[in-house]
Amino acid sequence: MTFADGCIFRPVIERGFIGTDFFLYKSETNILWELGRKGPLSVYKLSKPLEMAEILTSGIDRLTEPKSGDQPNYYRDYVSKVIENLEENGMVRKEQDLKNKRKPIMVEPTIEGLVLYLRESKDRERFDKAIDNYSKYLPFSENWKSLIKKLGIGVVYSALEQAVKKCENLRKGFFRIRNLSLEFQGFVERMFILVELSKVLKDKNEKTARILQTEEYSILRNSYIAYLAVYDLLNLERNSKNSEELIPELDSEKELAFFEKREVGSGSLFRGERLREFFPKYASLEFFLTGMFVENLLWHKIGIKATNSRNDFDVKF
Repeated sequence: MTFADGCIFRPVIERGFIGTDFFLYKSETNILWELGRKGPLSVYKLSKPLEMAEILTSGIDRLTEPKSGDQPNYYRDYVSKVIENLEENGMVRKEQDLKNKRKPIMVEPTIEGLVLYLRESKDRERFDKAIDNYSKYLPFSENWKSLIKKLGIGVVYSALEQAVKKCENLRKGFFRIRNLSLEFQGFVERMFILVELSKVLKDKNEKTARILQTEEYSILRNSYIAYLAVYDLLNLERNSKNSEELIPELDSEKELAFFEKREVGSGSLFRGERLREFFPKYASLEFFLTGMFVENLLWHKIGIKATNSRNDFDVKF
């Protein structure tokens, strides 16, 4: 095996040891990209000539450039083997199409495979294609066109592009809030584990803020609050202050109060049962990605400040 046979990628979700990358052969990348571009496909359709996958230069190693006019074309048995390999890598899943009389087995990316495609592909229309083909993985799909109309295509595309780029070696954590007997699995960016924990947000986009206050955009708003709350749970676990003192300072507390047009402290997220409104529902990868997307739409600048440690809340990786 040589790098010319394929490409090394950084995983969306951390695998094994820190910095462990993984390799996909050209055939595996071509098929994953084809699924990203065209939606779920049968093995038969994947055995037809495919477009060559084009990969961003951010990849650790790029696929060999195809010759002019080249189109990969794989035998059906070989495609089945490639799909098995992609399944083992957590990149695709198979499901029977019950709406079709013949009930064929269809192949589609997992959320992890889709994010990898969105992060590394050069396909110019990849976001629109993903919205059309995989809306179930992208909770903001129903709001996509209205966001573009209200905020502009450049702003919306840039916000999503920034979000998928940050989906690299995400750490999977197991969160526990003892007084609620609430446990869930969530995700955090590795940089916040190794270096910083609390974000200082600046320059709010007031137009985006007004949009997010409406009921039509409640999924985006809730995803964003859950995204902030995950990091606030890390702050509460690691900070030496009493948690009651910290609660009014938390980003998720301040942002939720802003959207609900109330003072911080009343209707608190971290008091009573309110965390159940957001977890575990909004803890999965698709909502984490949505939260990052919304943050990019809402804030022009993001700075960082460090925090200390505490052990009243448990987060294990």
